[in-house]
Amino acid sequence: MSSVLIVGAGSMGLTTGYHLQIAGADVTFLVRPHHTELSRPQLLYLLNDNTVKKYTGYKYITDPAKIADSHYDYVVITLDAATLESETGIKLTKALGQSVGKDTKIILGTVGLGTRAWFLKTSGLAPDRVANGALLVLAYPPKEARLTVHGKINEEALNNSDQAFVYRSPNSFMVDDIAPEVAKGFSELYDKNGISKCLVIPAEEYAASYDTFPIVYATLELLGWPKFEEIDVKSDLWKLTTAALKEATELDIHGKSGKELASKITEKSLLETYLTSQKASLPLDTVDFDRYHNGGKVNKQNRELFRRIIEEGETEGKDLAALKKLNLLVDQAK
Repeated sequence: MSSVLIVGAGSMGLTTGYHLQIAGADVTFLVRPHHTELSRPQLLYLLNDNTVKKYTGYKYITDPAKIADSHYDYVVITLDAATLESETGIKLTKALGQSVGKDTKIILGTVGLGTRAWFLKTSGLAPDRVANGALLVLAYPPKEARLTVHGKINEEALNNSDQAFVYRSPNSFMVDDIAPEVAKGFSELYDKNGISKCLVIPAEEYAASYDTFPIVYATLELLGWPKFEEIDVKSDLWKLTTAALKEATELDIHGKSGKELASKITEKSLLETYLTSQKASLPLDTVDFDRYHNGGKVNKQNRELFRRIIEEGETEGKDLAALKKLNLLVDQAK
């Protein structure tokens, strides 16, 4: 039986742990001492069919020093970049580097340009042991965020659940292939859940997508989080956003994949991407979810990522005129 340590028990942590446990993994969570909710079964509300999944059988620890007491085949880190790179996160990263076994592999579920390089340097772990990963379902805590859900739901069950989530495709998790053996082994383990799969994509493609996504969310916040149908693709702001996204995507750091992706981005195709995602995310209202998640929960992370993109462009000698102009508009709106 594979053993997995999940750092963090928020939306990504619990949803990932649930799928891994169904896959037959022995799951342990590392949480802060005040996170006492794990002492009872977790209730996960699946929005696709309005059923509640009772998640039990996991273990949890609250002291990073306890990591060395057990062997873990994988560690999945689900902290946002601001938390991971905080004083507490630095201590945790160093503890992981010192405590995990020599065969333990890491899935870094922390979005951010340069985050993996930072993690490798801080932890001291070898590059071939660390792959990037992301949750592909939309998940949120209904007790904290009362988001709009279209259609018929069991409101009482939803409001009493610890997490609610929705499948948008056959894949509910994704890893990049920057550490091929890590990606291969983890995806094979995850796929054993029999419900949904773990997608493996090229590292450059992964980076080009996840390094740049805050650009569109910055514009959506400027617009007051409108419905996607209300966005005018011919507006100056949307044209500026499209140009900024192209600039960031085609940075040298994103390689050939980034340049190919950038060549396909137009004002119309960009909007269609979000309209498609909106439809796939039903019954959850994606505008509500994005306002909660990207407009609040990880806003600090997104703003820092925006800054790093500009910094990388300057290092590469790129102008990034559109990106800098959009960033200035965001700063002026604060």
